[in-house]
Amino acid sequence: GYSIPVSLDISSNRLKVKVIDETHDTYTIEVKGKVKGDAEIGLNDLIDFSIPLTFFGKLRRSKLDGTIILDKAGFGLKQISLNLKGGIWLRIKPIPVLVPIPYAIHITASFNSACPLFGFAPEIGKSWCMPSPSFDLEVKTSLMFGILSRSFSVENGSVPLNIICHDCIGESQITVKGGTFDVYEMEILDGMIQYFYAPEINNVVKFVSHEDMEHLQFTGELISLKESMQENE
Repeated sequence: GYSIPVSLDISSNRLKVKVIDETHDTYTIEVKGKVKGDAEIGLNDLIDFSIPLTFFGKLRRSKLDGTIILDKAGFGLKQISLNLKGGIWLRIKPIPVLVPIPYAIHITASFNSACPLFGFAPEIGKSWCMPSPSFDLEVKTSLMFGILSRSFSVENGSVPLNIICHDCIGESQITVKGGTFDVYEMEILDGMIQYFYAPEINNVVKFVSHEDMEHLQFTGELISLKESMQENE
């Protein structure tokens, strides 16, 4: 076996999520965006070298794209396929030289049964805790157009998501780019994440992280509805 010590600090302010396909039971969601950040990765499990090698770098011109397949019932996660690729300005410790290096990371996760992200009818004062999913995971990484590459996989892995509970704290009306909706106000992780669920379209129309979450800041809102959904309303 082997292990690769990795530390990443990544951010994106242009991440777009869009439904690109729909069946009777599922949504296929496209994810696209540009990312930037800092990385630190130990190289000794990739390169057989007599001294410790670690690279420190800054992600530049990096793009994230991929798809997520959800069950319509409870927005159950079925499959995630993501690609992150671009360039990184690299300094290999102990060599004090800054070098531009292309990289690529591909991640695929398949859930053995759909993991619902939102599995209950909201009611003020009520809570619902997520199940712990079982999944198969494959990760492929490469540097310098595949000259250095490594992949690993996990079968029947699990994540204890049952510690994450959704709390319904109220009702209100909210206006976002996609329209004005009557919503339930929901919280996760004792208010660290808040989102607004609109029953009339069975969708989350806005979400935001609390300012106290120093290492994970995000916000998002519904921009538009598909024409087919608007016609059915």
